[in-house]
Amino acid sequence: ETVYGTRNPTLVALAKSLLDDAEIEYFIKSYGIPGLANIGGGLDCVTGPVEFVVAGKDAPTARELLAHLDDAVPNKLPEEEPGT
Repeated sequence: ETVYGTRNPTLVALAKSLLDDAEIEYFIKSYGIPGLANIGGGLDCVTGPVEFVVAGKDAPTARELLAHLDDAVPNKLPEEEPGT
């Protein structure tokens, strides 16, 4: 069952860490073209979203763990104030 999806590589790493720590088995579905934007061996999150899929019995716990991930990392950097 799909419990989370993102294009942000930072959120992918955080989601993996949270699921690993909770010992929830998962697999990752990626809709990108493998290797197209894969620089440095990381996941290709530029060309398509990444979805985390877990067993149905683990889905409620996984969703709870990942519920606020999108709030953890801002979509853009804060604007710099003039003169700083």
